[in-house]
Amino acid sequence: MGKEISRREMIGNVAGAGLVAAAAGVAAMSPEASEAQMKAPGFAPQDMVFDIHAHFDPPSENFADFGNPEEVVAKDYTQRVKYLDRTGISQSVLTSGFVYRRTEGIVNTRKMNDIIALYITKHADRFPVGIGTVQLSDGEASLRELERMSKELKFKGVIWHHGFTGFNIDHPFMRPLLKQAKAMNLIPFIHCRQPEHEAVWRLEILAEEFPDTTFVAFDTFTTGDDRDHMAQILARRKNILVDTGAAVYNGERTIENFVKRFGAERLLAGGDGGETLNLRVVRNANLSPEDKQKILSGNAKKLLGLSS
Repeated sequence: MGKEISRREMIGNVAGAGLVAAAAGVAAMSPEASEAQMKAPGFAPQDMVFDIHAHFDPPSENFADFGNPEEVVAKDYTQRVKYLDRTGISQSVLTSGFVYRRTEGIVNTRKMNDIIALYITKHADRFPVGIGTVQLSDGEASLRELERMSKELKFKGVIWHHGFTGFNIDHPFMRPLLKQAKAMNLIPFIHCRQPEHEAVWRLEILAEEFPDTTFVAFDTFTTGDDRDHMAQILARRKNILVDTGAAVYNGERTIENFVKRFGAERLLAGGDGGETLNLRVVRNANLSPEDKQKILSGNAKKLLGLSS
């Protein structure tokens, strides 16, 4: 992989407004990480990047119907794979989005999950894992959808962004949903970003009640308060993993301190569109090659049951 410039390196050369310009100038960072490259001689495990945090969002912003699934997937893939290649991401999960039409309740959620299933079927080389969603407001229909997601769609997990639904992370109906997810071998992915509904302490309540369930928390580095609060929670709850998320705001030191305190095994590469700088932060952090490999791909592939 090519030389990458991180915040740590840039700080030594520029300051003030120059830092912003420099950051913008290195947006395109690494060679294409296509399937051919992954099979090429000299491609080492530490060069693999598996993005754990990537959403598919409906093509319409006015809550219109999804349209023809084949056309929707083809159009999105054309742009998405360019992003992966440009940023050096070898493979990625694909998770459902959250701002979609819900006038028909569970019917709309099933359509969203069906598109994710179609996507990973057609493009399994780059998107080998699908993660669907269910709505708390759909009650028992969501329990049946979790079963379909596991048995028919072959998903590996279920994801929630409670701030988009108006329900708290620790809402009472999350208990039957999590019990069903556990029974269906679906990993829960939960955003901890938007205030109140997604407060990190609410996730700890669930992690304490479900000690045998591994939770993946997204966006826990968004603010300094979230980072510090989550650190306290991670020390108490061993069943929570986190993605690199907005660690870009604090650079390599955040990654280094995390690994020193909790180990590399609890950190997954992902950032919901911010992977370009996050990858540089990981690669330029003062960590062993083994720890970097775990963060960039090893942990995610182990969690999802994928071969190395």
